[in-house]
This record gives sequence, C-alpha cells and structure tokens, in this order.
Amino acid sequence: MRTASAWGEVSPTAPDPEFGDFKAVVRHPQFEVVLICDDGATLTAVEAWRFEDDDADVQVTFAGRDIFRTPARRFVRILAEEGNTVGSLDEDLEPDEEVTVFPDVALLLSRETSREVPVDPEDGLPLYFHYAILAPGGYFEE
Repeated sequence: MRTASAWGEVSPTAPDPEFGDFKAVVRHPQFEVVLICDDGATLTAVEAWRFEDDDADVQVTFAGRDIFRTPARRFVRILAEEGNTVGSLDEDLEPDEEVTVFPDVALLLSRETSREVPVDPEDGLPLYFHYAILAPGGYFEE
C-alpha cells in the first residue's frame, strides 16, 4: 500500500466475509487503479480504468504499447500477430469485440463504457479500451 500511495489516495475496503478478498482503490486526479488481493493479503490482480481526460499525462502500457490510446482493434491485432492467444471469458464462445481476453498472459481488456466517446467506424464500438485487468496466468479460468 505504501507504493500505491505514491500514485494517489488509497482507499482500502474491508475483506468480504464470504470470499475473504481485499481491494484497495487508488485514486489519482487523472485515473483510477484497483488492487485486488483475493486471499486478503497477496496482490492478485490490478485493474486500471481509462482516464477521463484524453490529454491526461498518464500512460498504461502492456508489451510497450499504450492500452488506452492505441485503437482497440489494432491493439488486439498486434498482440495476436505476436503469438498471443485471443479468447473469451467463456471458453465456449468466440472472442468478443467488446471484451477481449488474452488467457496466456491473463490480460482482459474492455471497450464497455457509459461515456460519450469516439467510436470505431468499422464495428461501432468505442475506439479505445476503457478497462484493463492484469492477473496471474489462469486467473480468468476460475
């Protein structure tokens, strides 16, 4: 938590009695990050939400690419061309254009948003990802 406080205000939540998890929301003036500890003590996953201001001095990268400023379909294509498997949260379904999972690296990206945003003319969905979660391998298979 000490490291996270350098990013902004940290607001921990109480452990959930049913699941025993612990979350801490880190609020920065330009973005928000959620730290998830599924066992109540060990960092399990990190969620990042796209900044409100497109001119924000924030960059969230994966494999050297800006997750929230690279057009979503291009981002997926690049990672797929580099050999990453593109999947779905439900292994019985085809990959979804709105929520994309890279199971090999346990990265989930979503274009879902309630904000008014630029859309991709080809599929009509938000042009950029608005949410990302990075976790250990196998996290989305649970």
